[in-house]
Amino acid sequence: MKPLLILAPSSTRWSAVEQLLGHEERPWLDDLRIRLSEGAEGGRDALAVVPDGSHFLASACIRRRHDVGVLGHVFTTTAQRQHGHARALMQALLSWFDMSGGRWLFLTSPREPAENVFEKFGFRVLHRSGSEDDGRVTMLRTPSHVGDSPFEKLSGQVEIRVATRADWALMVALLQYYRGPDPRVPLEESALAAEPAALDLITQQHQGTCHLMVAWRQKRIIGFGSVATDQTGERTYAMLLPHDQPPDGLREALVDFAHARDYRQVDFPMEALARAVDDTSSVATEDTASE
Repeated sequence: MKPLLILAPSSTRWSAVEQLLGHEERPWLDDLRIRLSEGAEGGRDALAVVPDGSHFLASACIRRRHDVGVLGHVFTTTAQRQHGHARALMQALLSWFDMSGGRWLFLTSPREPAENVFEKFGFRVLHRSGSEDDGRVTMLRTPSHVGDSPFEKLSGQVEIRVATRADWALMVALLQYYRGPDPRVPLEESALAAEPAALDLITQQHQGTCHLMVAWRQKRIIGFGSVATDQTGERTYAMLLPHDQPPDGLREALVDFAHARDYRQVDFPMEALARAVDDTSSVATEDTASE
């Protein structure tokens, strides 16, 4: 059976997709439903499926903004495994991604399929953790003529704006090269949690519990931050990414938004934590030097 490539939005396909991917966690299904049924403005999402009448036997998806994408939902029903469906879906999706100007394609996966499947399609490991048996990896696939990072050689003015659902892929990409908001967590670990962390922020904004803003330069998100909007009283809290070098203007934009919502004080708890971590590191370095 030949794969079918579905370009979002395509609301008539959702019922069959939901039936196939009903095992997925609710936030991921909700996000995919919105993208497929309504479309994510500014996004270029695509889903490849193996159809069988009105049902789908297998799927793979790319959530994409500009030339950066994230691969996910690579799944085949139990009875249809070992029939070459995953390979056919990957070939269809990757051909579309390459021919339509895609450059950087990321994924997060358990190690076993990473080594047995994705490396054969040109993906290479960026980050890994855990043991050989239960570890996970993030991977990247790029054409040979582009750099290792989509954030190299960026120039021009920085624009601060409200984040959208389509920005998710660019947020995930940023978190593969810069640590997350918690300064205690190394990049090797925070990169592996980038996909759910970014989706959680998008979901919170959709639910009205936070306001998410991004710093934008040359079709790249070079930083983002959020401020809580569900706090009672005159005090709320916010966070910035990258936590150690946020883009100019992003902090001020978050504070201005909070003040417009009648919050008089905006705390950035991770900044205090970062200072404590730095102080601890300095003391440890001094102690080692004196030995």
